[in-house]
Amino acid sequence: MCRLPLRVVSHESCARRSLHLGHVDLRRLIGGEDNLEEARAAYERALQLDTSKLTKEFQAILVNNLGVVYQKQGKLKEAVQQYTRALELNPNYQDAKDNLARAKERL
Repeated sequence: MCRLPLRVVSHESCARRSLHLGHVDLRRLIGGEDNLEEARAAYERALQLDTSKLTKEFQAILVNNLGVVYQKQGKLKEAVQQYTRALELNPNYQDAKDNLARAKERL
């Protein structure tokens, strides 16, 4: 199963707020309790914000989690692209490495 790390550091409060657009808890959405398409759209909106104020590590978390959504939707090529992008942002991000390996196995 894909991991969903949503650790947010305090200086990234604007990004944290974007993860709760409309008071939607994206961890709950990805967990299958709601619409994955809504989670995808919310992550994409978060990534369209001014990410220059976010650390590369936090950007990698957002991108990885978007990949998780794609993988849960069965969109493995898109998931691989997002996991690869997450690793470009943070080459040491183990969750993205693991998710990329799993997605490539399923391609």
